[in-house]
Amino acid sequence: MNSIILKPDTPPVRAAEAYARSVSSPMLFNHVMRCYHFADLFAKKHQVAADQELLFLSAVLHDLGFTSSVPGQNRFEIEGAEAARQFLLEHGVSDEARLESMAQHRAARWRP
Repeated sequence: MNSIILKPDTPPVRAAEAYARSVSSPMLFNHVMRCYHFADLFAKKHQVAADQELLFLSAVLHDLGFTSSVPGQNRFEIEGAEAARQFLLEHGVSDEARLESMAQHRAARWRP
């Protein structure tokens, strides 16, 4: 198994990484980057074809609700999910199927 992890080099990925870094504490930013790395390794180990851009965006934006850039009345998962969707729409990720897939990734981690 090849364990080299290269993130996709696309405008949305570069923008999401820069945004997450700018609004997150170093600990939180390192956490979301580790999430991407572990997800990539998991997909490779289990030979799962993954949309690498979507995988990266889902991981790096999944905890926006923990940052002060996303104030709101709802649980951090819900506020962060909406902030991530808005960010993606503003950065050219407008395919509804991809946005829905990301929403499913985020919803899978929330349990009441």
